[in-house]
Amino acid sequence: MIRTISIGESSEISVTESWEGIEETYRGNKKILWIDILEPNKEELNVLGKVFGYDELNLEDCGEYSKNPKINEHEDYLFLVTHFWNESEDLLFPKLNIFISNRTLITVHYYPIAELNKYWDTLLHRQFEGPITVDFLLYNVLDGVVDTFHTIIEKIEDQIEDIEEKVILNDLEGALVNITQIRRKLIYSRRQLSSEIKMIEKLLHPDIEYFTDKSRIYLKDIMERLDRVLHYADVNRELVSSLFDTYLSVLSNRTNTITTKQNVIMQRLTIITAIFLPLTLLAGIYGMNFIYIPELSWHYGYFTVLLIMLSLGIGLYLYFKKVGWLD
Repeated sequence: MIRTISIGESSEISVTESWEGIEETYRGNKKILWIDILEPNKEELNVLGKVFGYDELNLEDCGEYSKNPKINEHEDYLFLVTHFWNESEDLLFPKLNIFISNRTLITVHYYPIAELNKYWDTLLHRQFEGPITVDFLLYNVLDGVVDTFHTIIEKIEDQIEDIEEKVILNDLEGALVNITQIRRKLIYSRRQLSSEIKMIEKLLHPDIEYFTDKSRIYLKDIMERLDRVLHYADVNRELVSSLFDTYLSVLSNRTNTITTKQNVIMQRLTIITAIFLPLTLLAGIYGMNFIYIPELSWHYGYFTVLLIMLSLGIGLYLYFKKVGWLD
């Protein structure tokens, strides 16, 4: 999909959605163009290079994934590679390729960017003040990129709070997996944010001629925002580490509780065994099949043995009760 906004000297806005219209607009007047291309194929990239004279290596970069932002300076244009966070690819930061010249800003990407669409609508509805320049367009595009990073950090904060509440309530189901996923997101985010800050620092170099002093102030604002988001990412990393310690503590307490209950059960079973052991011994002795067992001929022998067994059982029970083994 391709779409173009052309901005005249009096800030009048017109929209084009075909390659023929774009080439005619570009060659026929001095309007400022913002061309946004979503999911281009190889033929469309070739047309882009033919119309605007872009280097083949830069066009190849548009179709290849890379983790690192970069800047390529050419005689009549600047090529940037930056990244944004896409909700459907939360562990992968898709590329946003940007071509900048005196009159054109061209953005090429393979995933939709909601923040870019919002700014596009802002231009269409003329919700802006003052003249529109290419460097001002670039600032707003990069500002949208920063918003995507801010969004992921806010979502991570909410996820940490939800997991923390569940862990405190001893609901550990799935907690370890979620904590691990959040930690990975923060690692990826922090790495990407650091690279984006370095890229903005390069843009601020005085040798790059596409920016005025005013637009450099805006770019510094972008860098400061990225730095703040990086700080929030570091804070969340500490929160995740603390949350993991809390998880281990709750898990340890749960394990100790289970172990304690098992020990109590084993203790009581042992006491029951200890009580019945002498009774079993007596029953075994008098259950032997010998012909001559003197007590068998006693008139009250049976009741005497029962009384002895009962006394032993009660005596052992009272003893264990006294020493606290039945508490």
